[in-house]
Amino acid sequence: MALHLWLTAGMLVFTGMGLCCAAAGGHRDGARRLAVPSGAGWMALMLAAMADIAGQQVHLLPGAAWALILLLAGPLSVALSHRGAIPVVHDPLKASMHLHRGLSLLVMGALVLLMHADPAAQAVPAAAHSHGGGPVPLLLAAGLGSYLLFSARLSLRLYRVRAVRRGSRAHLIEALSSVAAAACMIVMAMQAH
Repeated sequence: MALHLWLTAGMLVFTGMGLCCAAAGGHRDGARRLAVPSGAGWMALMLAAMADIAGQQVHLLPGAAWALILLLAGPLSVALSHRGAIPVVHDPLKASMHLHRGLSLLVMGALVLLMHADPAAQAVPAAAHSHGGGPVPLLLAAGLGSYLLFSARLSLRLYRVRAVRRGSRAHLIEALSSVAAAACMIVMAMQAH
């Protein structure tokens, strides 16, 4: 139980750090249009989901609803950034940050879905495949591995240019904090199953 509390606190702190960094990075990038959510808006959505899920007694939405919202928000955030609704995509590093933020939303949504899945419902597909549960765990592991590799590559690129650009430090911390929050959720999901 103590480990779960530490992981929950880490998930919330790291997601909150990501929100603060997205707000700071977005401000430095000159993102002034607020007709669509900025990077901070997407991170605020993620923090709201994590805070609601972390609650023990009262939830604004069920975990499956938050998972659906996060899974839909990921591609939407990337699509809006590439359509020019968010005016910072001409820089490859900033475009990579938008992609990372969208992937973070997808990863968090998938992990929320995994954490809140009914164990009885998971037993049926696992029993149907004698080789260990079918393609879902393999696909999830491949997706998480790809996210972690992309995050490591992006973080290294951001670290190399942080001395050149003032706003890249906030982007670097945002990317690392998103990975740390995802790592907390991965351990929590492994404990739940």
